[in-house]
Amino acid sequence: MRVRLQSQSRMSNRQYHAWGKPTWWARIGSGDNAVFLPIGRVRGDYYLDVEGEVPDDTTEIHIGVGPRNKYGVRETIRIGGAE
Repeated sequence: MRVRLQSQSRMSNRQYHAWGKPTWWARIGSGDNAVFLPIGRVRGDYYLDVEGEVPDDTTEIHIGVGPRNKYGVRETIRIGGAE
C-alpha cells in the first residue's frame, strides 16, 4: 500500500551541521526484523514529506533523522485504524 510519510518536527540547522548533515530514515519493525524503507535523501533540517510503499499489514512506521536510528528526531506514524 502507498502511504504518505510526514514529520511533525525537524532538526535545527545547527543540529543538522553538528551531527554531520544526516538525512531522514524510515523503518518498519525493530531489531533483527527491522526493514528500512527507501525514501530518498531528505535533509534532516527539512520536514519530511514523501510517499512510500509499505506492506498491506503495516500498522506503524518509525521515522527519524540521524545515522540509522541514532540521535536527532524520532517519531511514529500510525497507519489506518492502528491505536
